[in-house]
Amino acid sequence: MSLDLAAERSARTRPDPATGAWRAEPFLHVEPARLYNPLTDRALVPESPGYAQVRALALGETTPARLDPALRSTLAQEGWLVEQVGDLSSRFLLKYVSFEANTVCNQGCYFCPVSTHPREPHTMSLEFYEDITRQLAEFKDSLIGVSMIHYNEPTVDKFFVERVAMLRRYGLPPAVLTNGWGLTPARVDTILDLGGLKFLSINLSTLDRERYAADRRGDHLPVVMRNLEYVKNIRLAETMEIAVLGQGDDVHRRDFEEIGAAFAGSLFDVKYYEVMNRAGNVVVG
Repeated sequence: MSLDLAAERSARTRPDPATGAWRAEPFLHVEPARLYNPLTDRALVPESPGYAQVRALALGETTPARLDPALRSTLAQEGWLVEQVGDLSSRFLLKYVSFEANTVCNQGCYFCPVSTHPREPHTMSLEFYEDITRQLAEFKDSLIGVSMIHYNEPTVDKFFVERVAMLRRYGLPPAVLTNGWGLTPARVDTILDLGGLKFLSINLSTLDRERYAADRRGDHLPVVMRNLEYVKNIRLAETMEIAVLGQGDDVHRRDFEEIGAAFAGSLFDVKYYEVMNRAGNVVVG
């Protein structure tokens, strides 16, 4: 990512910090042991110069006028301070994009809103998809991932491979979140020929076939495992992970251990995630 580009988009031109009316960047993420600026993609940690001062500014415990002039100038140049003029809400740094190119999923997972709020079947045309992709190409220097279909299942989309090819053609990083059902060996080989993916996440909650079918309303585990067996040692994406979702109980921990053992030594990084009720929209448990 180009931090110069990020700084340009987040601040345009910076006046002299000694003469302007300044404040802490209002979009800062103030975390327990980190300050993150989403407009420059920079972070300060406790040992970073200026961390204590920026944190105090963000929490309203001090003002820019009380800062050492040299430090104030540095913080302004790095984007931690902004001048209080104009509309500060219109600035952005585009890092992630999620398409909804397909409204269909072949499963009905208990932890997903698609299972309780399905939509009418629709597939975005390649023409419209390319029109959006062409516009996104302007931001390719800052984009980390373009999720082809965030919700629903991307591999049931008849244009799945074509969409990968299109993103690659415009220099964008394809990200695929999938249950693995349609990630067939033939598609894997084709995507490799296109240059591969930036990110691949396989949603696999258990190796127990009966529970898999019950939790997802689809008896797809044998097909999924055949596909994963083929791809597990192929560098299809720069980052490859298996997301083991569950309710944080003993069953979930056992599933995580079993899946971790099954893919030990492969290119997949097996990760443990607890499901959530999506603000009450999904009944969990």
